[in-house]
Amino acid sequence: MENKECPKCGEIKNTSEFDKHPNNKDGLQGSCKKCLQITRKKRDQRNKLNPDYVSKERARWRESKNKAEIKPKLTLEQIRIRDDRHGKNIKKIRAKEKVYKATQRGILTKQPCSICNSTEDVQAHHWDYDKPLDVIWLCRRHHAEAHIKLRESTTT
Repeated sequence: MENKECPKCGEIKNTSEFDKHPNNKDGLQGSCKKCLQITRKKRDQRNKLNPDYVSKERARWRESKNKAEIKPKLTLEQIRIRDDRHGKNIKKIRAKEKVYKATQRGILTKQPCSICNSTEDVQAHHWDYDKPLDVIWLCRRHHAEAHIKLRESTTT
């Protein structure tokens, strides 16, 4: 690993202590992460005391919130038409929708991964999309592995 000197604190640090910056020759920020964090905190504190800055930020936030509200929400029928047009697996989409609604209503509850008992990022896996509520719960890693095995078994 290479080292680089931070001009603000004067310490020589590992390059992993610097954020990336594609416009610089070495591809790294000029200052280390800690010094940048301190600089940002000072700038934020200074800006919070400036009433013009605060009012402009509030207006910008309101405008972005209003833009998000203006964006029309698609109905389920519009989503289905869009998915049909894009040639997506409709049975799969319908099964995912039904599992989502069933978990929202409390009909299904997320369980730990049936392989490793992890509760992190657990997903519903369908062996048959014609039985949408017949699922097993797998973590992301094991879910991906299940689909790889399924793909391999159908190709051979």
